[in-house]
Amino acid sequence: MSKTLRLSMPHTAAWIDALRGAFGATQVDSAIRAGIDGQPTFYASENGQEIGTQCPPAAHSYSADQLLDIRP
Repeated sequence: MSKTLRLSMPHTAAWIDALRGAFGATQVDSAIRAGIDGQPTFYASENGQEIGTQCPPAAHSYSADQLLDIRP
């Protein structure tokens, strides 16, 4: 993350730092780069700033309430 993004997206920056600590910088940075390049591998939004590419909407999605309604 650039210094400007770190300042405007502090929670996201902290989360990314934690992910790097847990999974390694190479893995996390690769996913971020791919998201910036248009692949739906990373997306973040904070304080009006956005970075990465959102995942397309799911073709089928259900709320927890809907799933509870289909119990036998």
